[in-house]
Amino acid sequence: MKARTIMFVAALAFTPVAGFSQADTTSVTADATIADAVAAVSAALAAGDTAALQAVFASNPDNAAAIAAAVAKANPGSAAVIAAAAAAAVPPSQAASIAAAVAASLPSGTESSVFVNIATQVGNAQPTQRESVAGVVALVASGKGLSLGAVAQAISDSSGGALTATQVTAAANSPEIADIAANLPGEGGQGGTPGTPVALGGTPDISVPVPSIAAPVSPSS
Repeated sequence: MKARTIMFVAALAFTPVAGFSQADTTSVTADATIADAVAAVSAALAAGDTAALQAVFASNPDNAAAIAAAVAKANPGSAAVIAAAAAAAVPPSQAASIAAAVAASLPSGTESSVFVNIATQVGNAQPTQRESVAGVVALVASGKGLSLGAVAQAISDSSGGALTATQVTAAANSPEIADIAANLPGEGGQGGTPGTPVALGGTPDISVPVPSIAAPVSPSS
């Protein structure tokens, strides 16, 4: 009888809970990791600690875009600083995705100068990705109601001769940039054809209190 009881209890221990899979567990863990990182980035931003800011992103390279977007959504005035810190801490290939996610987190009606600042600072953080970063930010800005051409020209003017408006526009119209915009974190990725303003917005819904930070942080290049 005791042996049967032990076998029954053992069977229960390995019985999957209905409606809850290993994928669910992984998702919950990932969400918790992102939430912790968002809180850490927010604290570093409040302290003006650029090194700590970059360290959080370096420790979470796969989620850098989502983390940066979540913090930037609560602190739009520091969006460029956040994006640049994230881009500087991860492989260059992620720079455009980070810039796109942060730009997409901004509300409609945001001034073009904010988007230009994101493109400029992220481009400075990862110079080899300057063109793609500028293109995706211009595309996102166009989805927020701004003129693609005007934003491209402003980014060019801010680049110190590194980019022309034609280069920025061409990048924004490329299939590669359209793919980045269509695969933004959260509900922001709305597919579109190259050259067509896309309806972008929305960032991961992270349930973490994020303080609004007034003082910008200058990322290291």
